[in-house]
Amino acid sequence: MKHVTIDISQVKSYVAANLSKIHSTHQMAAELGCSDAILCTRFHEAAGISLRRYIIQLRVCQMKDRLQDHSVLCKVVCLDAGMSEYSGARLFKHETGVTMQEFRNQGPNLRD
Repeated sequence: MKHVTIDISQVKSYVAANLSKIHSTHQMAAELGCSDAILCTRFHEAAGISLRRYIIQLRVCQMKDRLQDHSVLCKVVCLDAGMSEYSGARLFKHETGVTMQEFRNQGPNLRD
C-alpha cells in the first residue's frame, strides 16, 4: 500500500481560498488527489482537529467578520460562506449560541 503524504499547510490554504466552494471533504480530496478517508485522517492526526470541524470554525469566523458590516444581509453572509441562508443561520446559532442578528445587535461583546 502506497503511503500518501498530506501537506496540512496546503490543505489549510486550499480551505481558506475555496471556503465558499467546499461542499464536502470528498470533493476536496478529489481535487487534492487523495481519498477522503486519507485526507480526513491525516488532517486530524496533524492538526488535532477534524477537517470538518476546521471548515466549520473557518466558516463561523468568516461569518462573524462579515456580520460586522451591517449593510451586508445575513443571507449574503451565509452565501459567501458557501451555505444556504437556512443552513448558515442554523450553523451560526449552533456554534455561537446566538442568531446572526443577535450577534450584530450585541456588538463587540460577542466577537471573540
